[in-house]
Amino acid sequence: MAFIHLPPSGGSGEDSLLRDKYVRTTRFEIISSGTSGTITAPGNSEIVLDDFGGATDAVVSQVDSGKPSIRAATDANMEIIGTSFDSFGNWILSGVPSSYPVAILYRVRQRLEDFDSTSADIWGNTNTIEPSSGLPDEVSPVFTYDLLGRIERIDYASASYKLFEYDIIGRLEVIDYYPNGSSSIIRKTFNYLGDNLISIDQTVV
Repeated sequence: MAFIHLPPSGGSGEDSLLRDKYVRTTRFEIISSGTSGTITAPGNSEIVLDDFGGATDAVVSQVDSGKPSIRAATDANMEIIGTSFDSFGNWILSGVPSSYPVAILYRVRQRLEDFDSTSADIWGNTNTIEPSSGLPDEVSPVFTYDLLGRIERIDYASASYKLFEYDIIGRLEVIDYYPNGSSSIIRKTFNYLGDNLISIDQTVV
């Protein structure tokens, strides 16, 4: 998934504006053998660490039709395989996968002018985030909790509200935002690989 960060316009000329915009994407590399190596990140990019939630720098998945799947890679004992990962792209798996290939997913940051949007190693959708969505700044939230103590709903002074859904093991799965006066719902869907949050897709439904 890619997040395009668009700051308020300013500066002089289109080139200046492009230099002030950044894209953050999830990338993957297919590993056919071995338990250590080095990934070559996209040109003019910076590897972003700790970007999968917590202190997770990269995750390891099984491969389906040449792409990462939503299933975590495991060893012969069905233990989920993790990996160390640093800002130079060096990785060491925590175990030997029960089968190859596997995919290592990691995060990078690029200037918009350098963004290789058609690259085959981008995993997930590309979303644009602008500095102002045109929606009101929500204030005075009132929280409603379910029987397990999880947030179920948030109501705002504007009469807008959010609904929260969780998957069968209790992870946040969907947040639906209902802006007051709009017939559209802004939906955020949370995608996981094993225990790691790997992307958030935003759509209007």
